[in-house]
Amino acid sequence: TSPYWEEHTPVWDGRKKGEDYPFRVRIEPVVVLPEERYVPVVGLLGELEFPRKWPAEHWHLAFQGNVHVISPADFERIEAAMRAAAAAPAA
Repeated sequence: TSPYWEEHTPVWDGRKKGEDYPFRVRIEPVVVLPEERYVPVVGLLGELEFPRKWPAEHWHLAFQGNVHVISPADFERIEAAMRAAAAAPAA
């Protein structure tokens, strides 16, 4: 919801002493799921483009490390799955 800016105030304690996360953006959640309604990404792998950059047996690497840019199509698939999970009747 904002352009990025640089700030060096610590956000959290990193694993490495002196680790800095200086680039910030403002965000606003649209869909927030409670843990019992989380959507396992394994069920979406066949529909998502981004994880295909990694060998199939290492798909999890797509979701580790730095922030990654995903395609609008991947975003829409993930958002749709989250909205469906939010709207599903309680079990």
